[in-house]
Amino acid sequence: MAIITTGQTFNPTGVVTSTKLEDIANKATFVAGAVDGTSLELISSGTDAGKLGIKDAGITTDKVADSTDKTDGVTLPKIQHISTDKILGRQTASDGNVEEVDVVIGGTGDAGVLFDNDDMLDNSDTAGGSATRGATQQSIKAYVDGKGIFDPATYSGGETTTLPNGLTMKFGTVTVGTNTTKAISFGTAFDNSVVSVNGTFNRNMGTSGDEVHLSISLISKTGFSITNGTGEAPVGWFAVGY
Repeated sequence: MAIITTGQTFNPTGVVTSTKLEDIANKATFVAGAVDGTSLELISSGTDAGKLGIKDAGITTDKVADSTDKTDGVTLPKIQHISTDKILGRQTASDGNVEEVDVVIGGTGDAGVLFDNDDMLDNSDTAGGSATRGATQQSIKAYVDGKGIFDPATYSGGETTTLPNGLTMKFGTVTVGTNTTKAISFGTAFDNSVVSVNGTFNRNMGTSGDEVHLSISLISKTGFSITNGTGEAPVGWFAVGY
């Protein structure tokens, strides 16, 4: 079946000229049978009558080349313009068309993709803090300046202090007699283990050359012992554990 109608016909006695030969091709048009009516159509009127056109159904994903670098596929200039301070995304429930979405919400609402100012925490002591809310620079600075990163934030006396990572320090002073061993019991035991215990005499032990004998033994989570091989003296002790 023919798919084109030529632009020239001949009869048995007709004369072949160069113009007629050119018209055969230059004035040719497609016939209805040349298209499937689904992906291609035959334009029937206007200046493009007789030409082929692509129907909407003929433009499919398979016809668009996959992107392999920054110069092919669907390029940025081919994408619809969007408003200022918007990004492309989707917040409507379920899948669907791409939408213009706010980057940051400065007033009310919670539609911001990156963060929502409504949900920002802005106070100096992080009262009412949330695991899902951000903090302003002011809040963070006030928290750090207030030494809130330490637990406890201040030291008001006592035997024990614990760092945020769980490292615990205990300290105190005790008087130990000459050639005496004294047992020390912690006010509260270490939870797991003792890393180190040290002791130091807290007074001038005399002139140069005097012998000083002090030892730590029987270390446990609940306490230790100090042995003083010198004259009676106050001993400062320091224990680290967790």
